[in-house]
Amino acid sequence: MLTTFLLICVNVFSQTAFNKGFREGYVDGYMYAAFENNDLNAIKPIPPIPPLPSIHESINSWRNGYDRGYIAGYKSYNSTGSVSYTHLTLP
Repeated sequence: MLTTFLLICVNVFSQTAFNKGFREGYVDGYMYAAFENNDLNAIKPIPPIPPLPSIHESINSWRNGYDRGYIAGYKSYNSTGSVSYTHLTLP
């Protein structure tokens, strides 16, 4: 039980501002790309594990993480495309 508590504490306190910004930016970028493509059925994605900040980015900067996540989310939607459920046929 103590081990579980410690693992939860480490996970909660290991979130940096960059990571939080990346996750929020990823969802916003993905949803904006869906909006641009008139995808009204888009579901908020689960963001991937945030990358390490580059040499010109700060781990303590929420904005750096957000910008990087926004671009990644936008590209992710456009690379996977949207799934159109209107073209699916039921057996």
